[in-house]
Amino acid sequence: MKQKKERNGFTLVELMVSAALTFFLIATIMSILTLGRTVWQDADTKLINVQEGRRALAAITFDLMNSSWASPAGANCGAGITITDIGSFDTVCFHTLSIDPDTGVASWAAGEEIRYEPGDNNQLIRTNLTTGETRVLANYVSEFHMTPLGTDPQVLTATLLLGKRSLSTRWFSNSLQTNISVRN
Repeated sequence: MKQKKERNGFTLVELMVSAALTFFLIATIMSILTLGRTVWQDADTKLINVQEGRRALAAITFDLMNSSWASPAGANCGAGITITDIGSFDTVCFHTLSIDPDTGVASWAAGEEIRYEPGDNNQLIRTNLTTGETRVLANYVSEFHMTPLGTDPQVLTATLLLGKRSLSTRWFSNSLQTNISVRN
């Protein structure tokens, strides 16, 4: 009678099948992780675009809500709100109302002249012509337009188009728009 040999290990075929299954499992997990990272980077880029645009539109809205179509004599911007179309960017210049925090008295004469204009590297720049102060309102700005809303000159529509390339080299652009009621 023959005795059966005891098996103390795996056959070569069993080892090859388990290695192939392990490789397939690792490749699947890596592709899911890579896709997740790409989606996260793209969402982060979109979020940065929207945050930049909202912050800029909030500052523009605050300034223009305290402005007037009538400017005091000697204003650098000329009469009222001046909008100059220079292609993909509109340059906007206007005079703001100043409110004394102690008395609450509003004064056009003590206000500031503000100009929005394109800057280097796709930036939207806010320049205070009264004090000479400049600051960047938004980065990644492709276009900036200011137009009257219909036939009502008291309401302006501000439109920003922002574009940025994500780390995954995809290009994302966001268009943000708001309507602003001018004080007078």
